[in-house]
Amino acid sequence: MSLIKSPLLSPSPAKNLSEASSQHTISTPAEFIQLDFENITAFEGLSDQYSCLGVWFSGAIALQPSNPAFAAHSGSQVLMPVASLTGITVRFPCTINTAGAFVMGSKPVVVTAFDANNDPIEKISTAVTYSISPSAEQLIALPYNRLEVKGSNIVKLVFFSAAPFILDDLFFYK
Repeated sequence: MSLIKSPLLSPSPAKNLSEASSQHTISTPAEFIQLDFENITAFEGLSDQYSCLGVWFSGAIALQPSNPAFAAHSGSQVLMPVASLTGITVRFPCTINTAGAFVMGSKPVVVTAFDANNDPIEKISTAVTYSISPSAEQLIALPYNRLEVKGSNIVKLVFFSAAPFILDDLFFYK
């Protein structure tokens, strides 16, 4: 399974270990997880393949882009919304506070974070629209944008665009 794991220490209000032990405020490190999707078969729909890491997908298919304007951010595999959909949903059974991905599209891509009540917590977007010309000199990769949302108790992310887009290197702190 291709992923990056790295501990990130959470701040603790305690001043020393003995004080922390008496107050039971020792923080456990947050684990950084980044998925590059290289272990998924091309054209495979994503659902519970990463459930062991605490993440589920809907509306996403893995592929290796053939259009040079839509190159992968890392490796060769990316996610794209299923043909009949315009978005990818990512669910976390345990709440997280930070998550995001690298996205690329010819129209703005939006990510919205939701809490357990399905209330939006934060919404951010890429701001640029690109034209893709069929002429050979214009077939260069569009730029990737790092979209990151932060908030208390995130359980769902929805990535959406009015045009096809790709998503790579999804990351979150577990």
